Amino acid sequence: MIIIDEYHMVSPKEKEWNEFLIKVPNANIFQTPEMKDVYEHTKGYEPISIGIANQNNELLAIFLGVVIHVKSGLFRPFATWSTARGGPIYLNNNKSDLILNLAVEHFEKCARIKGSQYSRVYMLSNPDENIITNFDNKKWSREDSFDFLLDFSLGKEEIWNNMNKSRRYGIRKGLKNKILIEEIKDESAVDIFYELYSSMTKRNNLIRIDKSFFSAIFKYMVHKKYTKFVFAKNADNYISGIVISTYNKSIYLWFAANTKDAYRLHANELLYWHSIEEGIENGYRLFDFGGAGSQKHGGKVKGIYNYKKDFGGNLVNYGRFKTVHDPIKYFITNNMFPIYKRIVRGI
Repeated sequence: MIIIDEYHMVSPKEKEWNEFLIKVPNANIFQTPEMKDVYEHTKGYEPISIGIANQNNELLAIFLGVVIHVKSGLFRPFATWSTARGGPIYLNNNKSDLILNLAVEHFEKCARIKGSQYSRVYMLSNPDENIITNFDNKKWSREDSFDFLLDFSLGKEEIWNNMNKSRRYGIRKGLKNKILIEEIKDESAVDIFYELYSSMTKRNNLIRIDKSFFSAIFKYMVHKKYTKFVFAKNADNYISGIVISTYNKSIYLWFAANTKDAYRLHANELLYWHSIEEGIENGYRLFDFGGAGSQKHGGKVKGIYNYKKDFGGNLVNYGRFKTVHDPIKYFITNNMFPIYKRIVRGI
């Protein structure tokens, strides 16, 4: 246990952790004990779990992240980084700067010990001055991180009217093509989604997360109604699927995967619209598109930005913070990036 003045590091129990999350307005799926369970049961993942309590052992802050080892053996040092989303989260008081300092300092230490070249922390809400100042003081750089948020308080009709006509056309075509939407609540959801996901990542030359990650999501989150696996089906074939978080009355688009036929048959638009409709009908607050790339980039990144933009959500730039733990390895990796991509992606 590390003691700094009246605050110390703790490993909170699940009950204590969840009670703390109820008190924090920006609680999210990525800072939950269930997310820690997912990290612990994913191949190549090592969680960084930080809790901060006062002298009465009252939990004041949580900072959960993960160290990701994409490769083992010789190439492991060049394919290891750490990341966190939606954290740190904390109860605001007159010592918030000290609490956050302790959390970020310990996160950095754990990331270095576990071999991370660098760390990125993604904000899921507008970071307050305490968070910005703390990362700035530790020389973390701040980068753009765009997203689109769809406010359900507008109501279904206004959301539909605000949508680009190309998205409305796609939804109508999906219905005309008799695409069926199906939520799967048994473990077959993992196999079906991972088949779609594996095919898509191979087709687009993307890094593929191990199947154990999705199995852990199903095991630790679906039965608590924190996550859903939802699919679009053409006849007897699943052609598109999404994994969405439904935590804290927000729908977060976590993963999406599809076949080429999904684009032709407009299954993706219909799948998104189904989740939006369901969210409105069940009293959720918003639909978070889970990141949006940027118009500044070309190709597929710009295409993703424009596709999500057309659903009519509000563009936000909550940003992300980055620090480099091992400048030498980071320099080598980035200056040999074409080779690095082949190492990491196994191509």
